[in-house]
Amino acid sequence: MDNAYKRITDINFGEYDATNYRDSSSRDLFNRIFYRDNRLDQILENNKYFVLGDKGTGKTAYSVYLSNNVIDDTYASIIYMGETEYGKFVRIKEQRDLILSDYTDVWRVILLLLMSDKIYKTEDRSIFNGKSFSKLKEAIDDFYYSAFKPEIKSAIEFVEQAKDSAAVVFEHLRGEMGDSKEIKFSDTRFQSNLMFLEKQFINALEGIKVSKKYIIFIDGIDVRPDNINYNEYLECIKGLAQAVWVLNTSTFQSNKALKKLKIMLLIRPDIFDQMGLHNMNNKLNDNCVLLEWRTTYQHYRTSRLFEVVDKLFRSQQDVQELKNAKVGEAWDHYFPFKVFNHKERALSDSSFIPFLRYSFYRPRDILAYLSIMKKYCKSDQSVFSWEDFNHSQVQKEYSHYLLGEIRDNLAFYHPASDFDLFRNFFQYLKPYVDVKWREFNYNDFVLAYNKFTTHIGNQGNSKPLIFQSADYVLQLLFELNIIAYIEEYRDGVPYQRWYFKERSHANIRPKVKINTTYRMHKGIAQALYVVM
Repeated sequence: MDNAYKRITDINFGEYDATNYRDSSSRDLFNRIFYRDNRLDQILENNKYFVLGDKGTGKTAYSVYLSNNVIDDTYASIIYMGETEYGKFVRIKEQRDLILSDYTDVWRVILLLLMSDKIYKTEDRSIFNGKSFSKLKEAIDDFYYSAFKPEIKSAIEFVEQAKDSAAVVFEHLRGEMGDSKEIKFSDTRFQSNLMFLEKQFINALEGIKVSKKYIIFIDGIDVRPDNINYNEYLECIKGLAQAVWVLNTSTFQSNKALKKLKIMLLIRPDIFDQMGLHNMNNKLNDNCVLLEWRTTYQHYRTSRLFEVVDKLFRSQQDVQELKNAKVGEAWDHYFPFKVFNHKERALSDSSFIPFLRYSFYRPRDILAYLSIMKKYCKSDQSVFSWEDFNHSQVQKEYSHYLLGEIRDNLAFYHPASDFDLFRNFFQYLKPYVDVKWREFNYNDFVLAYNKFTTHIGNQGNSKPLIFQSADYVLQLLFELNIIAYIEEYRDGVPYQRWYFKERSHANIRPKVKINTTYRMHKGIAQALYVVM
């Protein structure tokens, strides 16, 4: 049966970014390789409003799968926030002198507009006949000259011109509002205009009886545009998080006519931690779906992470028997080798273990490693070998892939110009690192930090925020998974605590231990030129 397996070059390892699977031409492949587990069911639960996960853990993948397929009679769509949209928000803030509560009001109207548009495009037209929803739709068409597009920038324009949009809506709904007196709208009453619009959207949605469930996913907030400073950006997305919470709990779930509607925010856990929501611990447990792929070397075979990768190979086979094979059989075919176990001093570890050692235990990391390995395979190659994994160019390219992921994570908090300084710091740390084990201690780390910050001062530059203190940098390295701290040795083997392994609902932002020994991540050390 081994001869029936596809060659390596015939296996598609997919895209790093699941957004690319929104295209109709790639949906079939994505549907085949997507790993569907109970977290998809959790996302569909009425009381789940936030999908938490680092880059590469699958936030976008789950939302794309649900937007490409109707699951449990649920129609989902994705709204992606980009640099242009955030720029518009900053402009509104400057023009209107907005505060956080104002941002929340703005976001609620935007999200209601997008939800209304999704419903109108999905439901049978008969449910809108003679309803105020139809009048509201006519008003929106008038505002956009019948050219509204279901994009965030169009919705922001509707809010930005709240005076005009409210006036148009009032004219169309005047008959539905009974004996309502003439209402005057002005630019100076921005908040009143927003309140009026929100009320009309809610009334219109209550007046129809939707037959399906709806989810709108908001994606893209983990990437802060370079031209928007951190504090302005944080205020903007805090308002978004508050609006998502209020709409879901106070507008949708508390109203029998709107219970089938839901907005979900895709967000990194460290960013969610800064959203300022009350009773955060309860929200983490009750209203969030946390995407993490932790496993152990001993139990990887039954892990979700292993199943994701095995399915990638299994689902693309032509022979039905191979498609339906047990979990692990496809992997065993393509990776028929063992690797060295330092504790046992023998070739006894599974071929999946080195992928764990070099990754942050995220599906994207392993898919990236496989894609790079494939580039250096022979055209007729049927299986991978240890030499393929250990190829110097493969490991170099993969290490720089991880560095790119770290750069993107860092960019949320610090300007892009700080990244070069961040990389240069490791040249000062390198002399203190035990190259064989990639280890250093706390005192040596502080020495390296002091030498580096002195160098910055000698250059006539002020110390940037990213290097505000040695302990801040240490915590940053821990959160970026560049280092683990060694808590103790067990049977002569160091017990390493990694950020991505320590995090849970109860401990969303674990803290690094001070004054101990630290080990650099095997996959990233090469790109930082700490080891060759």
